[in-house]
Amino acid sequence: MDREHHPEFTSVEFYMAHSDYTDLIPFTESLLCGLSDSLAIAASYRFSGQFDKIDVVDCLEAELSSALGATVSLTGLLTDDVSARDELQRLARHCGLDVSSVASSSALLGTMISSLVEPRCHRPTFLMNHPTLISPLAKSHPTRPELAERFELFVNGQEL
Repeated sequence: MDREHHPEFTSVEFYMAHSDYTDLIPFTESLLCGLSDSLAIAASYRFSGQFDKIDVVDCLEAELSSALGATVSLTGLLTDDVSARDELQRLARHCGLDVSSVASSSALLGTMISSLVEPRCHRPTFLMNHPTLISPLAKSHPTRPELAERFELFVNGQEL
């Protein structure tokens, strides 16, 4: 537990048999929009319409490319081998992230996503298609096997 993770107050978790994230995302939008309307939540937090959807790896590549002033591709770096880890550390350091105590590629990716991607999620936003390296139990994406069909919902930079 920390100031951003109080699961008993901020978490929504559910499962639906014989469904994948293409079913769960619209269900989540509908659920939260309906709750928002029913509870008459303040306008700044009103849920309505379709939420934003961001591919985690694509967004991370864009953030890294912007910070470095050159195109960055994470292809080949979504593994836990030493050369991938070293390159991820270099990229993270170049973005001003202190990763001196981060030992694995999965932890580096998690740090980079939480520092560079999640804060961009002001409106209700689904972060989708996380690297399988940080989502080993999730279903693999059918055309991008290095990614998992998983999503997280963020509002104002906080995961719900």
